[in-house]
Amino acid sequence: MKKSGHSKKALNIAKKSLELSEKIEFRNGIELANIAIAQNLIILGDYDKAIEVLNKAANIAKNRYTWFMWRIKMVLGAAYLGKGDYESALKIYIEVEEIQQKLNNNSSINPSAAYNGLGIVYFRLGRFAKDSLKANQLFMASLTSHKKCLKIAEKRLDSLEISVAYANIGQVYAFSGKYDDAIKNYQLALMISKKINYIPGIAYSHDNIGDLYEKQGKYQEALLNNFEALKIKEKHNIGNIGISYLNIGTTYQKLENETLAIEYLEKALRNNIHIKSKDRIMLTTQSLHRLYNNIGSENPLDSINAYKKAYDYLLMHSTYKDSILNEKTNKKIEELKIQYETEKKDLLLKLQQDELKNKSYQIYGLALLLLLITLISYLIYNRRMIKKEKAKIVLEQKLFRAQMNPHFIANALSAIQASVYQKPPELIANYISKFAGLMSLILEGSKEEFIPLDEDITALKSYIELQKLRFSEGFDCLLTVDDNIDCEMIMIPPMLIQPFVENAIEYGINSIDGSGFVKILYQKQNDYLIIEISDNGTDNNKNRPVEKVHKSSATAITKARFKNLNKERKKQFSIEIDHLSENGQARTLVLIQIPLS
Repeated sequence: MKKSGHSKKALNIAKKSLELSEKIEFRNGIELANIAIAQNLIILGDYDKAIEVLNKAANIAKNRYTWFMWRIKMVLGAAYLGKGDYESALKIYIEVEEIQQKLNNNSSINPSAAYNGLGIVYFRLGRFAKDSLKANQLFMASLTSHKKCLKIAEKRLDSLEISVAYANIGQVYAFSGKYDDAIKNYQLALMISKKINYIPGIAYSHDNIGDLYEKQGKYQEALLNNFEALKIKEKHNIGNIGISYLNIGTTYQKLENETLAIEYLEKALRNNIHIKSKDRIMLTTQSLHRLYNNIGSENPLDSINAYKKAYDYLLMHSTYKDSILNEKTNKKIEELKIQYETEKKDLLLKLQQDELKNKSYQIYGLALLLLLITLISYLIYNRRMIKKEKAKIVLEQKLFRAQMNPHFIANALSAIQASVYQKPPELIANYISKFAGLMSLILEGSKEEFIPLDEDITALKSYIELQKLRFSEGFDCLLTVDDNIDCEMIMIPPMLIQPFVENAIEYGINSIDGSGFVKILYQKQNDYLIIEISDNGTDNNKNRPVEKVHKSSATAITKARFKNLNKERKKQFSIEIDHLSENGQARTLVLIQIPLS
């Protein structure tokens, strides 16, 4: 559920990114946003929609950037895999392999990606192959692809990819019946996962090793690994915990410990029902039916209750078995139904068209006249609305330019990039998260006339933290809010302070040697919120004409916003910029006054 919730939020952010990229005609942004949308649709299980988005993106990227086409095809292959269309997935990954050959020297791609995809496709085709000879051929093709992945990963010294490659090889050996080889590869995957502390890989390896030991009749070793996998999943809240419950329950069933077998199988059933895993529900209910059936035959006193549960689980097993077996049939029936409804609608439409042709020319002429009047009225109304919307868009575009200064975005990204090789990954991830969060807050806030003060302060703090990345010595920022201010209740125009804080950083403290200082003070005076912005930089207006233009632009845009806001208000918004002199140094003080009612 958490994963689904995060994916929905990520999907919404990706859609907003696409909307913004289309608005400013940023083609690279459009491509990346479409890829992000498709990836989240895949996580949410909407494979058809993901395929639709990716095919549209592929048409845009055609004959343009080969890297984008490689990335699109990679995600498209994953979408077909999720859908179960393995033939289409195989075709796509072969295309990916051809693209990779063209991008052989491009460091921005993972050269093992196509082989990994091909290995997964061949494996799944082998699992469902009716002919054993064909299945073995497909399993061998899968092994070959995964071993190529392993070779590339070892050359790149990529421990995570090495671990995944060993796990994939182990999976193929397991389904080929070569349990010893499978266990050996899973143990290698486990060893590397522990070395790099890759928690999902550790849990996954224990799950599979336990399952293989159970198949070999080594039940104690199986339980040891299954309980280890269960402990890791419970501690870190990861993976499908139902698999561990099912493996433990099945092993206890083999050990003829009916009490523990039932306990863990019923836990597995509840989990599998929760995640709607039909195949595992079918396996679990089958085992529970057999267990309760044995209890009924061995214990006459408990026979009625046991046989009742045995019957219930048998009924559930049959229901899910029929559901899985009939899934393709139901899909075909649904397709025929849709085809019938479509043909029915087409026939009705044709009859209606014939009926309309037989109506009198007078009625037809009247309808045409009404349509013409409606069209003219719509065009007049639409023209007015377009003019009004155009004025609104112009102001919004100015607001976006003031809020999302391209120099700031470039500087922030450059600072993050420069820090990748100098700072810990956790810190870099935190910066990227703050940057993404700031973009989201700006996009959300730009739609509203007013937002809570605490949200605006949160966005401003994120912006300041990102700006600090660009300064080797950093700078100090004191942001103070008076105790008598209720930040959740006070509403202000969004991102009002940011352009002036940017001026203080860019053209104030950036113009001095040593550590800079920016002060932001929120005060409540009578019925007004007073915001004071100052810095310890030198006066930049004398020597920096370009920056003066930027400052006056921010001021003009803010005044334009205030002018609109003041039209229907008695108490007025206002802004005042003073140039002060202290100890022979000139500096700038910005005072913004916002009415609280």
